Amino acid sequence: VLMFLSLFFSLLMLWFWLPERPYGWILLGVGLPVALGWAVWRYMDWRNDFFILTNKRVVWIEKVALIYDSRQEAPLRTIMSVGLSQSRLGGLLGYADVVVQTYVGTIRLHDLAHAETLARLVETYWHNAEHRNRREEAEVMDRKLRQKLDGERLTEEETQASQMGGLPQREAPTGQEPGFFQWLFSDFIRLRYEANGAITYRKHWFMLVRTTALPALLLVLALVAFAIRLTGGLPSLPLMPTLIGLGLLMFVLFLWSLYQYADWRNDVFQITMEQIIDLDRKPLGHVRRRSAPLENVLSIEYERRGFWGFLFNFGTVYISVGNSQLTFDFVYDPAEVQQDIFYRMGERLEQVRQFEIEAERERVSEWIASYHRRQSSDTRPIDGNERRDGWDRRPSLD
Repeated sequence: VLMFLSLFFSLLMLWFWLPERPYGWILLGVGLPVALGWAVWRYMDWRNDFFILTNKRVVWIEKVALIYDSRQEAPLRTIMSVGLSQSRLGGLLGYADVVVQTYVGTIRLHDLAHAETLARLVETYWHNAEHRNRREEAEVMDRKLRQKLDGERLTEEETQASQMGGLPQREAPTGQEPGFFQWLFSDFIRLRYEANGAITYRKHWFMLVRTTALPALLLVLALVAFAIRLTGGLPSLPLMPTLIGLGLLMFVLFLWSLYQYADWRNDVFQITMEQIIDLDRKPLGHVRRRSAPLENVLSIEYERRGFWGFLFNFGTVYISVGNSQLTFDFVYDPAEVQQDIFYRMGERLEQVRQFEIEAERERVSEWIASYHRRQSSDTRPIDGNERRDGWDRRPSLD
């Protein structure tokens, strides 16, 4: 529409209204590039939105080119219902929203073609995941009974599958906690590191630059003024009081910059094997620590907002735990952080689930094995002494 209006009014100006003036060419030269650029931007915005369905989760990726980046995910186990929402125009043109309701909220998959088929597909994956879990439990139970009744030993692969449900294992982390020089210099690069099974994240260095820009600028100006007065400039100011005042000012500004750096560095976010931790420590001030078990995480989302967040690839990860929410603020590559949390959460949930199933499996298999041994002992041949004693260990048909 903008392109058409620009072309229409520019032609009117060139032919009828102001043919001797260059206004028509100016409108044409400005309106057409703006309209074309806007059209290309809208095309890219349409092209990079995705709906992804795996055998583990539902994913909705929504990006606004150069401005916004969001990714919503929900494990299939948290789905409560799947529905459709369709407008009149969507009914005419054949598109609708697929609404996936989870424990903590709604994931709306916007403007999808063949929405009814996709909704059924989500339900199919959802129920297949439940059936697959039951089938795996039955297979492990069969191996457990064979071990109890026949004295078979489980192979190493079967034992590992029994304990972890076949979940792939990551390699052990090799990273170490940064030392003193890394504390000073390498945090700009090491915004993520692994040590002792925990993944640690820090805020992006852009946030440090933003908070230290003002004190650093004032420090540079004070240093320049100090150098100018020391070399004989600004003769109207007394030498010693000016130098002492500027020196004290530079010292205060240096402490301000150091405080901002320590404040940036002390805000850490961690994912351990059992929980997620949001640690906020103020230099010489209070400490706020929030944590939640991984098995209580219900959904994870992330956002990248603004030009700088898109340019330097940092954003905020939102972790819903019950009625509360933990946030990993301004972390580098929030999509990778989200994946790390999902992987650790999957490992933990599978571990807890397998512990519970293994305990129940051990108890049931022991009962069945005990019953089988009793049946075997009761149906063996009876010698004469047992008959003379009037004791018959075989079960009566009655």
